[in-house]
Formats: sequence, C-alpha cells, structure tokens
Amino acid sequence: MMNIQRLGGTSRTLTFRALSSIASTDGGRVVIPRYDSLAEPTRWAKFPDGSRFWKSANGKLQRPIFVAATRQHVGKTTCSLALMSGLKKRFNKVGFLKPVGQQHVEVQNSRGQTIRVDKDICLVKEHFKLDHIDYDHMSPVIIPAGYTKKFIDGEITLSSQIHDVESAMENVANASDVVLCEGTGHCAVGSIVGLNNAKVASLIGADMVLVANGGLGSAFDELELNRVLCQHYNVRVA
Repeated sequence: MMNIQRLGGTSRTLTFRALSSIASTDGGRVVIPRYDSLAEPTRWAKFPDGSRFWKSANGKLQRPIFVAATRQHVGKTTCSLALMSGLKKRFNKVGFLKPVGQQHVEVQNSRGQTIRVDKDICLVKEHFKLDHIDYDHMSPVIIPAGYTKKFIDGEITLSSQIHDVESAMENVANASDVVLCEGTGHCAVGSIVGLNNAKVASLIGADMVLVANGGLGSAFDELELNRVLCQHYNVRVA
C-alpha cells in the first residue's frame, strides 16, 4: 500500500503491485514491462488483430483511416472533413467515428434516447448525412471531468473501454465501405486511461494521417515524438 498526499490536505490510498512480482532480470539488469502490460497484462497479451476491420474495396483491402495530430488546434477536424468529402465521392457508404472524445454534446439516437457524443460527431454526421450509422456507435468513449478518477478507482476498466471501441468499430465497419476515424489532441492523449490515439489506431488496424503544425524546429520535434509513439504500436503513418 502507498499513501499519496494531495494538495489541500486530503489523501488517497492506491494499491501498487510489488515491483518484484512484475519485473524480470536479464544479466543482472531489472527489466520492467511497458505501461500497457502493467495496466492489464492478460488483455494486452490477447490484443486483437486490427486487420479484421479492413474492408474489401475495388479488389483491394482498404484499412480504416485514423486522423491524428501532433497537438491541439492544428487542423485535425478540417483534414477529417476534407477526407470525408473525398471519400464520399469514391465510396457509397463512408463510416465515421471518434473512438475517444473529450468535449461532448447531447443528441438523440434512432430510438429517441438522449446520449452524449463528441461535439465533432454531430458536425460530420449531419453535414455528410451519414444516415446508415447511428450516434450510438460513433463516439464510444467520452472522457468528461471526473472520468480519470473513476478509472483510477477501478469503476471504469481498460477492458470495458476496449470492448466499447471494438463494438462501435464493428457496427460502423459492417455498415460502411470504408471508415474514417478522428483522434483527439496529440497521439499520447488518453494514455492515463490506457487508450491513447496510437493505441486505438493499432486496435482497429488503421493507417494514420498525422497532421503537424507549420514551421521547422518545433514542428519536427513534435512530429518525431508522435511518430515514435505510432511506431511503438506498429501503426503505419500514411
């Protein structure tokens, strides 16, 4: 057990697995598994093959397209809209989802129920008239205020989140000829709950369109940080 003191005098008790139970030795060196293995080793070991979401189109296999960015406000949604416009001219049914979102709005699904979805979902669904898919499957994970605390407390699990993303992707992919996904923030956003953009792109077998800010030095620095994370999860940057 480990007691962590917080600002304001309050404290919270967190349980950590003993280091000796998760570490191995290699020539006298201590080898620690990566974060995902620590978070949920059994589930990560059985991480599914995202190629099951690839679609056959014009005699070729079309992977999902995942639009991510090196940081916020560099044109990710604008690029998603442009890609959606182009895909609509080439395919009959184009699917769209935002696997992990932060800012949300309330909408009504096809059954008249009020649900929460990422704000960008409404824009894309209504503008492009994506009537073949429902709001239920377009925004599987929303991270509002207090969500991280619930995850740390164990009220929300990594397995449940992965299940929600897989289920949403399954429904959208089955109803569509090709699927476009939009990430949130930079590629590492969502790491605290085990679902960063690079990991989600790997989960669904997507190629990534990585949007970078203009410039030279800082632009390349940010691009490299995000590219290496994608490489870590075997995500191909298109």
